[in-house]
Amino acid sequence: MEVVNKKHIDIMLKELIYKYRSVILILLAVIFLLGARLLAVDHFRHGAEKNAMPAISGGNTIELSQLDLLRANALLVYLDREPEVNIDTNMSVLYLKPGELLSKQTLRYIRKSGGPTILLSGDPTVSARAWMLFAQKGIANLFILAGEEDIENFKYKFRPDTITVR
Repeated sequence: MEVVNKKHIDIMLKELIYKYRSVILILLAVIFLLGARLLAVDHFRHGAEKNAMPAISGGNTIELSQLDLLRANALLVYLDREPEVNIDTNMSVLYLKPGELLSKQTLRYIRKSGGPTILLSGDPTVSARAWMLFAQKGIANLFILAGEEDIENFKYKFRPDTITVR
């Protein structure tokens, strides 16, 4: 009696699989694609909110005078071209073009440096963008070298309109 029931269950299972084979194949494909996406090493590690917190608090910038404190095993990364400011340093130096920012060799080199990574560019927006990309890739201890001038200060003093309406 048990053998008959087992055969009957096997036949019903085969019919069920045959009947819903397209749904099962689609479901397996979706599970496979989701698994591949989750296991990929090329996606960003943290959300934008977590990465933006140091930028909002100002903890991602470092002044030229503070550079002496981080000389131990710091890595100075020049973005886009040779610097206009001469920085006398004993740190490791890496020159990058914008197209090389997310290459595997660059990310591996920065992670192996072990110390703080300091980004420097002639254009502050390039440094900020590179900082955000590296932070999203999970690189910690990352700073932007702030220039001599404060980019938030305006060049000219605000003067209200002097024309009066009569």
